[in-house]
Amino acid sequence: MTTVIVHGPGIDGPYRVVEQHEDGSLLLHPVPERSVADMLAEHDLRPMSSEQFERTFGHLPTDSEG
Repeated sequence: MTTVIVHGPGIDGPYRVVEQHEDGSLLLHPVPERSVADMLAEHDLRPMSSEQFERTFGHLPTDSEG
């Protein structure tokens, strides 16, 4: 599946190429928006707790911007 990004008034976003015609024109379908929760659920994942993050990555340096 090929995805293209389209920019223009009222049409910005990703589209899936459904058909490519001999004249070079394309039939596009918009890619449905998915939430982070949907993407995590699709792979049976969940966000790490603060404690899990600390155990996994330890103390990470910050940029001191909060």
